Amino acid sequence: RSIADSLLLLDFRPEKIQSGMSIADLGTGAGFPSLVLAMAAPKTEVIAIESSTKKSKFVVNAVKMLSLENLTVVNMRGREMATLPEWNGRFDLITARAVADAKKIFREVRKLLKPGGEIILYKTPDAAENEICELRKISHDFKWEISTEYKLPENMGKRCFIYGSRK
Repeated sequence: RSIADSLLLLDFRPEKIQSGMSIADLGTGAGFPSLVLAMAAPKTEVIAIESSTKKSKFVVNAVKMLSLENLTVVNMRGREMATLPEWNGRFDLITARAVADAKKIFREVRKLLKPGGEIILYKTPDAAENEICELRKISHDFKWEISTEYKLPENMGKRCFIYGSRK
C-alpha cells in the first residue's frame, strides 16, 4: 500500500518530479514517499525530513543499500529546519504523508518553499474536505485545492491531495 500510495504523486503531478527539482518530504517515517520518489526520479533531489533518530537511521541505511545518490536524510523537525536560513526558499515541492493536519504543516514549513513552489499533502478524501477550509482561513496568499480521488489497490481505501501554491 505505501509504495502504491507514494507513486500517486507521479500520476498527480509528474511535472513536479523532474530533473533538477528539489523535494522535501516532511515526516518521512520509514521512507514513504521519499524512497519511492528518489527511485522513480533519480535526477530529482529528495530531502527526507524525519525527527525520529531511529527512523532517520533506518532510511539512511535504506539509501545506502539502494545506492540512492539523490536522497538525503535530515534528522530534525520541519519547523526547526524552517528556522535555518540555509533551508528557506530551498524546495520546489514539499510533501507530507500521514504526518499532521494540513494547517499545522503549512504553518511550520511554508518558509522552506521556493517562490512558485507547491505544497502537496497526502490525505483521505474526508480529511481533505475537513482540513482545506482551515488552510484557506490562515493562508490568504495561497490558492488551495483538492485533487480528484485515487483508489488504492486491493481495496486499501482512497487517497487525494490537498495542494497549494502562492497566488
